[in-house]
Amino acid sequence: MSSSYPTKCTLEELPDELLLLICRYLSSTDVLFSFYRLNFRLTEMISGYFRHVVIAQIPYMQFTYICRSILPEIGSNINSLVVSNQWKGILSKLFTNYFGERMSLIFPHLRQLILISFSDSSLKSFFDCLQNLPELNKIVICHLYQKISSSIKSETLLDRIFTANNNQLNSILFDDDSMVFSLEDQPHQILYSNIQKLSVDLQTIDDLHRLFTLLPELISINVAINKDPTKPNKINEHIPIITLKQFQLQSFGPSWNLDDLESILKRIPNVEELSIAIESNDDTRLIDGQNLFCLLSTLVLKKFNYFLRFYDLSSSIDYTNILSTWQQFKQEFVCIKSDDKETLVLYTLPFSFSFLILPSSIAKNEVFIESYAPQVKILTLCGVSTNIVDTFTIIKKCDRMHSLTLRIDENIIPSKIFLLHVLSNHFFVFL
Repeated sequence: MSSSYPTKCTLEELPDELLLLICRYLSSTDVLFSFYRLNFRLTEMISGYFRHVVIAQIPYMQFTYICRSILPEIGSNINSLVVSNQWKGILSKLFTNYFGERMSLIFPHLRQLILISFSDSSLKSFFDCLQNLPELNKIVICHLYQKISSSIKSETLLDRIFTANNNQLNSILFDDDSMVFSLEDQPHQILYSNIQKLSVDLQTIDDLHRLFTLLPELISINVAINKDPTKPNKINEHIPIITLKQFQLQSFGPSWNLDDLESILKRIPNVEELSIAIESNDDTRLIDGQNLFCLLSTLVLKKFNYFLRFYDLSSSIDYTNILSTWQQFKQEFVCIKSDDKETLVLYTLPFSFSFLILPSSIAKNEVFIESYAPQVKILTLCGVSTNIVDTFTIIKKCDRMHSLTLRIDENIIPSKIFLLHVLSNHFFVFL
């Protein structure tokens, strides 16, 4: 009779397919730490993990071993590297201590570098080591913050980033949680002709015009404008960027007018993909599609996305004819008013914006939920009632949402804010 007891096997007897399935539940550093150099077969099995390495959420002893014994041996295979500045900013310093001036020798084929949770000072120090990397052309910076005591000006930091790696970078992307840059005190005008793709948060529209002047070879830019300018505009707004093909603007804070948009559009005559998400308090010209059509008619657009949040609606606005003014555009527009009739949103379909601030009554509108919710990632709702259950009508339609901020109606609970992080359909609420 055959035995009914299960057969025991060692880890090395498991097939590669099963071991690689197990590796999916581990971080890349755990995979390297656990399997590298155990034997020839296991080292070959995880060779795919050599190309993209993540140095994050890692214990100190494991970090030192990987830096001393593994990265120097597999560095020539690494195309993409993630470095998270954990341990209160110590990790990046230790990383540069290990590699420093040898970085170009250890990572000769590095193409993309992702830096997470750096301060402005630690980032500047790290960039001092990015020299002579022949294939490095893309930097992604996430959660960059500025120390209160820092003496580094944002203009100086941007200059250090733009000129890093011997001016060989062409793509620099800051995420939505990074610091806001100003170019007001730019000491000297240097053209950064190497930069072709940029994503960044700026203080004012004047900073955007300054940036346009500094980046004459820009092809794509995603920019957020955070404040109204506090000084008269003295920027040369007449130099066009003829290379720019993709432009995305998101700005919920400053009140925009048609003249602001016109000053930007005149500088990007060859743009093909244009996305604008703004708000305004008083310029009704932004509601009238004929005005926008006149501005855009000279452009050869292949894609146009528009979102306008308009406040302080007056009785002089003819709501019934708003959409009729947009009929010259070959796409569908939607216009929705808030319950209190003090706010309206006007936007194009298909909806393409992932971050918005909205009155709760508009976000709960059935038309808006169907056309917007599938795209949302970050949403702030204003004037929310104390019955948070109302917001689940929105959330259940938001397949991609990862954070939702609720600003409770101040008439009920003054200045009360709830922040919901949405992870895999689980909700974490912070008061």
